Amino acid sequence: MELIWVFLFLLSVTAGVHSEVQLQQSGAELVRPGSSVKMSCKSSGYTFTSYGINWVKQRPGQGLEWIGYIYIGYGYIEYNEKFRGKATLTSDTSSRTAYMQLSSLTSEDSAIYFCARWGLIFAMDYWGQGTSVTVSSASIRNPQLYPLKPCKGTASMTLGCLVKDYFPGPVTVTWYSDSLNMSTVNFPALGSELKVTTSQVTSWGKSAKNFTCHVTHPPSFNESRTILVRPVNITEPTLELLHSSCDPNAFHSTIQLYCFIYGHILNDVSVSWLMDDREITDTLAQTVLIKEEGKLASTCSKLNITEQQWMSESTFTCKVTSQGVDYLAHTRRCPDHEPRGVITYLIPPSPLDLYRNGAPKLTCLVVDLESEKNVNVTWNQEKKTPVSASQWYTKHHHNATTSITSILPVVAKDWIEGYGYQCIVDHPDFPKPIVRSITKTPGQRSAPEVYVFPPPEEESEDKRTLTCLIQNFFPEDISVQWLEDGKLISNSHHSTTTPLKSNGSNQGFFIFSRLEVAKTLWTQRKQFTCQVIHEALQKPRKLEKTISTSLGNTSLRPS
Repeated sequence: MELIWVFLFLLSVTAGVHSEVQLQQSGAELVRPGSSVKMSCKSSGYTFTSYGINWVKQRPGQGLEWIGYIYIGYGYIEYNEKFRGKATLTSDTSSRTAYMQLSSLTSEDSAIYFCARWGLIFAMDYWGQGTSVTVSSASIRNPQLYPLKPCKGTASMTLGCLVKDYFPGPVTVTWYSDSLNMSTVNFPALGSELKVTTSQVTSWGKSAKNFTCHVTHPPSFNESRTILVRPVNITEPTLELLHSSCDPNAFHSTIQLYCFIYGHILNDVSVSWLMDDREITDTLAQTVLIKEEGKLASTCSKLNITEQQWMSESTFTCKVTSQGVDYLAHTRRCPDHEPRGVITYLIPPSPLDLYRNGAPKLTCLVVDLESEKNVNVTWNQEKKTPVSASQWYTKHHHNATTSITSILPVVAKDWIEGYGYQCIVDHPDFPKPIVRSITKTPGQRSAPEVYVFPPPEEESEDKRTLTCLIQNFFPEDISVQWLEDGKLISNSHHSTTTPLKSNGSNQGFFIFSRLEVAKTLWTQRKQFTCQVIHEALQKPRKLEKTISTSLGNTSLRPS
């Protein structure tokens, strides 16, 4: 049974996050042996009577124990036989609060007690923060605080806050500072009776800063200690970031970025490269020492990027760390000397056309033209194979501008093997032709993860909305379709966001796709499938996830 509840706890961590759903539990309790205690669990953000509340116990260093369950709407209560007579579960619908009372307390009842909502997918999908109960005849004892700092200052400094001789647990330790460069770590409490815990903060930089360790201990202890960190002598290096020029007529032009670091402490420098504030991990930079003068040195780091990355107008950053301090230098391409306002875009083949329909095509879109008269759009291919557009059409817009779309069929094998293509736009009034090049996106491939979510219970009566989350895929080119009982649904019934970059160091992307269906179709137990096509998937490059009321949950079906 214990393993089952551990599994359900892990399952709840992976459930979808809805910030409005909250379970707020009452505070810590210190009670004497033989007495009783009543704790509360106040809910918000959902229909209280449509769900149940579970209560779970966890003693220090042990697994989870299920105590019991109350279904709010029907008043149905079920107990673990071990806790029958010990625990009493009740609820108050007017205040949206569930209660648990424990009686005849012993030291074995000292634990943290969690309330957890019993969701529609038969799992504990939202949890309270826990209520700590300590059964002891001892009295409350407030902690003593001791600020800790090293004897000698450095560029990177770790400070500590010792909190000792308090009872019962827990205490809350929070750090405050005027420094943006800091990270904190709180360590678990030690001791069976009087407790001891520590917290540390690591800071780096060259200016004086105040750090405040703030400690709270129920019911009323609330004190702080302040530590002043004085500046240290830091040798500040000088950064210079240069880049090579690109050849607009080349298919695979490479741009070199050079980061020169002058006057840093010898053997105390590290360099990393970022693209739009995300670390570049798929290309290895070359970093070499170029000059040594006593205790100081100069270093150069070189990074090769593709023309496509450079032309994307991303910002590239050389990040240098020396003596625990970060220094940054940025660069990006300058605007082209092209006709004012005229912009040309190259759109790659969709994975659907490339891997499923067998008809991949490139699209060259030219916007903000005065008219289509005398505009010439041509194509080149790296293999020198003659190519010509299969479709060409113009569109006149309300702002008195014209756009031109030229579509070029491509051979799937050529595109997959990385051959490049160029779209050349020319006009007698242009000082020079506009040239855009495109190839398959470089970098390490990452297959998408697919999750389908059922309709929210609060939705209106006549429709149901299904959501498909696709995440952690690279490159960003992806196709999404929906099916009803295996039959393709028209694109007019669903919408998909453009790919967005994931947070953190992960270079992947994520998107959402949304499908609206009539309530009658959903209640007829029809199966709806989110179908994803991406080059990093195994052949045939397709992954499906199906959801239906008849399945009880979602089922993953690669195909």
